[in-house]
Amino acid sequence: MTDPLAEAERVAKDPAAQPQQLLGAVKQLFQEGAFGVADQALRRLESAGLFAAEVRHLRFGLDRIRDNGPDDYGPHIDRAATVVADPAATDDAVLAAADALVRYGAIADAERALERLQRAGVHPRRVARLRAASRQMKRSGILSSFTVVGRPLSETLTRPHEAMLSRHKPGSDRAIVVFTGGARQFWMTLHVLHQYVGKLDAHVVYLSDHRGRMYLDGLTGHARGYPDMLAMLKQTVDDLGVSKTFMMATSAGGYVGLRAAADLGAESFLGLSIRTDLTGGQPLGVFEKRVIDRCQHKDMLMDLRPYLSGRPHPKRVHLYCGEANPLDAAHAAHLDGLPNVTVRYLPKYKLHDIVPELLSRGQFEDVLREFAPAD
Repeated sequence: MTDPLAEAERVAKDPAAQPQQLLGAVKQLFQEGAFGVADQALRRLESAGLFAAEVRHLRFGLDRIRDNGPDDYGPHIDRAATVVADPAATDDAVLAAADALVRYGAIADAERALERLQRAGVHPRRVARLRAASRQMKRSGILSSFTVVGRPLSETLTRPHEAMLSRHKPGSDRAIVVFTGGARQFWMTLHVLHQYVGKLDAHVVYLSDHRGRMYLDGLTGHARGYPDMLAMLKQTVDDLGVSKTFMMATSAGGYVGLRAAADLGAESFLGLSIRTDLTGGQPLGVFEKRVIDRCQHKDMLMDLRPYLSGRPHPKRVHLYCGEANPLDAAHAAHLDGLPNVTVRYLPKYKLHDIVPELLSRGQFEDVLREFAPAD
């Protein structure tokens, strides 16, 4: 019996494949999570100008995967910066690099790209929009709000790091650790998130897994595995001299964030559209399946319900998700019934990204205050 994935890969790499066969191969590869090969085959269809509507739909999906990992495409920021520095790079390549650099928060490199495009007089509307986004982040002061965990306070921050600290006023007795999700538009996300989390009278540590592996393999630069990452967080909290720690996590950060909340003795945990079981006992999407396949520490793949049962921490677990999202709702319901767990389903909401919906309903600040109430 023919392996559908192997056959799709064969067709995708066959220079003599018919366009209809190639389109079918791209769809199969996308479904199976073979995004690198799918991308190459899709470029052939784009160059030929065939199946425009279907190709646009597939390209949108692949671009979303590119921004929401796992990272098949190498270190985005360094690659984009290399393009900008290359005098032979095309204007279109520099524009794509500028777009990535703005979204990933490497503002200094982005400005160099935008200046180059402006001098060339190309893509004026796109350049103007990117310049506006870059200026907004500069004006917001977000660049000066953070230091890199474990580095000198005087170090200037020019791009997002995997572990960053926003210090509150001296003497603050609380710390919040935030495991952000898998989206690579980290700086943009942080810019919005910190406007609210930063009001909670606490030091805040923001984590971002730049490899897009749900933190199962730790962090690239700070801690290569979960034990080292946990030790880094404990050391950071100890250095801050706080007595209360809170954990918050969104999307792909939720599974490890919740386990860390138990292991570090957090007061409470806030999970927004998270996963709670990576053993296959609950439904999983393509993203999670790919992460599990390439996870280097298989002992991290567990069901968190028995892991949490009977543990004293976190003292309170607050879970939010869309009622109409089958994956998110299943994983939230999996912990429902534990004595310290409260699950709230947003009626009729089916999207995975729940923070914008809580913001639009005027509920996000109340959610945060319940999670980390004032002393």
